[in-house]
Order: sequence, then C-alpha cells, then structure tokens
Amino acid sequence: MAKPPPKRLPSDLPRAKVLAAIKRLGFALDREGGSHSVYKDPADPSRLMVIPRHSQIKKHLLQGILAGAGIAEEDFMARY
Repeated sequence: MAKPPPKRLPSDLPRAKVLAAIKRLGFALDREGGSHSVYKDPADPSRLMVIPRHSQIKKHLLQGILAGAGIAEEDFMARY
C-alpha cells in the first residue's frame, strides 16, 4: 500500500522534484531566463509560475509561488 503524501511542505525541496510536480499539475515550460524558468498553464495562460534556478527551493518561496498560481499546498504535495 502506498504511503500517503505529507500534507505540509518540507522546509527545503529539490528543484528537480518541484519541477516534476509542477509538470504533473499541468504546467508546461514557457521560457527560461538567466536565473528563472517560467511555467504556464496551457488551459489558462494567465496562470504562471516563476521558478528560480536554485538547487533547493525554500518552503516560503514555494508557498508564494503556489499562492500566485492558485494552487493549494495539499494539491502540490499530492503530486510531489
């Protein structure tokens, strides 16, 4: 039996795992700059996620990114 995902965000998350979860949420890479990657929801292009190119994404930064895109932490963690 699969272990249920945690409901709360961990303090530091690996960027690769964050990007995988974002893709599972339906977001696709729109463009990349020098220090950030921009992901867009193809169904609603006004929903953006700007992800910094850090090896680890801090919890509070990710909370702000998710809030800006209208995604609940629980939805993100279910796909993390």
